[in-house]
Amino acid sequence: MHACLRWGRMSTIKDSQLIQLIAMVGLSSFVERAQEAVERIQSVALDKRREHREALTLARGEGGKSERAAAALVAKQKAKELKVALGLCLRAKEEVNECIRKVGGEAATDVEERSRCQEDCLRRLDALCGPPPERTDNAEIPEGRAGVGGAEVRESSILDSIAESLSATQRSLSFQRNLLSSQEAASSSAAGGYSLDNFAYGTTPLASWSTVFAHRVVQDKVRDGLERDEIYSVWGSSTGWLAFYGHLTYGLRTVGCELLTYLVKVAREVACDHGVTGDGLRFEARDMLETDLGRTGILFLTSQCWDGSLMRKAYAKIARELPRDAIVIDYSADLSDYLGDPVHRCTAPVSWNDKQEFCVFVQRH
Repeated sequence: MHACLRWGRMSTIKDSQLIQLIAMVGLSSFVERAQEAVERIQSVALDKRREHREALTLARGEGGKSERAAAALVAKQKAKELKVALGLCLRAKEEVNECIRKVGGEAATDVEERSRCQEDCLRRLDALCGPPPERTDNAEIPEGRAGVGGAEVRESSILDSIAESLSATQRSLSFQRNLLSSQEAASSSAAGGYSLDNFAYGTTPLASWSTVFAHRVVQDKVRDGLERDEIYSVWGSSTGWLAFYGHLTYGLRTVGCELLTYLVKVAREVACDHGVTGDGLRFEARDMLETDLGRTGILFLTSQCWDGSLMRKAYAKIARELPRDAIVIDYSADLSDYLGDPVHRCTAPVSWNDKQEFCVFVQRH
């Protein structure tokens, strides 16, 4: 039997003992499902490698200065994304190899333990590669994307289409040029004096967002938010990724707050193009420090790039104004000094880090 996972040119399993274990303990079904996930992860890495090379070619080409500068920015971003994608390939290999070793070892004679080990591995692989590229309305809902209480996912096909549109937009040179201009304008003293570092651009995939929202505390708050018509707010909503996730997955009343007007314009255009209009989803071009938190039930902070001064101001406002029992999701545990220790911590891949920490806090005051 030759049911060994193919790792392509990036990595190859050559351990004949692993192949024997696969045949011995009956892992053919697991191997097939794991192979599909692995190939999706590798496909992303290959795409990132191609995009990086194309951007480098444009940056070194004969275009105008602004075009080459924009291409250089794209190449820099794609280099980061490629590094993350290659890291995910390595993690996928480690996950599968570890599962095969466990099943061939202490779990070999325990059917339930063997099954649990395989399913856990497949869930971790799914978290690494995100949702399948094609799904139908009747497809099985991946863990973490089901509605509260088992309700069906809302507008999943629209969300997939929006994600594709946003991905295509952020790869374009015009987007990079406009983003750079917006960042420079916003960091000028006349626009408020925020440092340029505060406007770094990155994305969090749906699978990672879903991993955070699958936790019991967050799910309970989603349920409460729907019943009480509370707001899911995103501070630093960029082109709308995190806002679209909440509104289209759970039907939450959502407000995305973003200082860069160009990114707000992109989010609004994408929403309009896909018919996602109305009071249930709003993108506001404003300073988050001037927003009203009175009806907020869930607040998502994109604080990874914020400098110390901005973080202290934002955290102080949250501690002072966020309603009792509201929750905050952040990319670090720094909010602990204001709201106490997080009630949940987990790691998931994002565009700048394949093991990014997420923390969930509850406002107790």
